[in-house]
Amino acid sequence: MKPVYMFDMDGTLLDLAYDDLIWNVKVPQSYMNTHDICADQTYAFIDQCYQQHQRTLRWYSTQFWSHTLKLNIFEIYKQYAEHICTRPHCIELLSQLKQKNYECWLVTNADVKTLTLKLEKTQIAPYFKHIISSEQIGYAKEDINFWHTLHTRFPFCIQDSVFIDDTTAVLHQAQQFGLKNLWSIAHPSSTGKIKPSCDYPMLEQLTDLLKFLPNPEKGRR
Repeated sequence: MKPVYMFDMDGTLLDLAYDDLIWNVKVPQSYMNTHDICADQTYAFIDQCYQQHQRTLRWYSTQFWSHTLKLNIFEIYKQYAEHICTRPHCIELLSQLKQKNYECWLVTNADVKTLTLKLEKTQIAPYFKHIISSEQIGYAKEDINFWHTLHTRFPFCIQDSVFIDDTTAVLHQAQQFGLKNLWSIAHPSSTGKIKPSCDYPMLEQLTDLLKFLPNPEKGRR
């Protein structure tokens, strides 16, 4: 079985600054303006909601947050879509992998509507054999059941496949499932800080990955 190279989307291939803008700035502003609530109450309530649903499928659902906050979250996403962009060297990496016949998958927690918007904006879809949203799987990537279900629906070589994600909790579940070739991202957001350390090797630049990938023919039978 040929190994695959699975990439997270937000914070790995795409600049997490867009999502930071939406959830840390624009959603609270919209909530304050819509419901006529002061900043302190707004941030306290939204933070409580974030903490309650973090690392669950609901956390990534625009439908869930629209219902919870009584806002049209996807409209906010679309309103600021000009801020969606790839991280440095993303296209360079994906182009080289495609030229060398590596099989790449996009494996994201973004819900289907948000995923579609970001793919339309960045045009990275043609680089991937499979594009998988956790919404389609039924579990967030932070849940071990995600990985079992993914492997059942899309079989891949666990021993040799590679997975890159900026979230340590996701990488931990991938490791618990059995994946061994795991990488994190040193600078997921152009407006955020560089991670000082991580439980997994970190990529300073996406193209650094090319130095460590095994031969694309390895594992073929």
